[in-house]
Amino acid sequence: MSRFLLTLTCIFSLSFLLMSCFGSSNIDKLNGKWAADATESMKLSGQALDNELVKGMAEMLFGAIKMEIDAKAKKIAIGMGSDKMEGDFRVLSDSGKTVVLQSEGKFTFEFVNDDLVIMRDDKEPNKAVAFRRVKK
Repeated sequence: MSRFLLTLTCIFSLSFLLMSCFGSSNIDKLNGKWAADATESMKLSGQALDNELVKGMAEMLFGAIKMEIDAKAKKIAIGMGSDKMEGDFRVLSDSGKTVVLQSEGKFTFEFVNDDLVIMRDDKEPNKAVAFRRVKK
């Protein structure tokens, strides 16, 4: 019986090791093009989109914010139009639904789902921007 348990333990350990090595990490999921989501970003700030003027201004402001992450090359670009921050990054942590990147600043990304992520800047942790994946 102990040989059976030992074999079973080895199989489960190897399976877990393979899944952790080849599984999709948050940084892999973050790879690609993203656009700020006005509605979700306004919800995060506690502001209501209760009239058309506020909603239109929010969509204009947040709609211009784009982000592109190249996980393999460890490059990030965030900005509005030609005014953007570009640079290298390193992964400080990647666990659960959260990945923390260090670039010119420290950014925390929390996945709501595979196509929606919340980004917080360490310098202003109370402010957040929601990004939706840009479909190809």
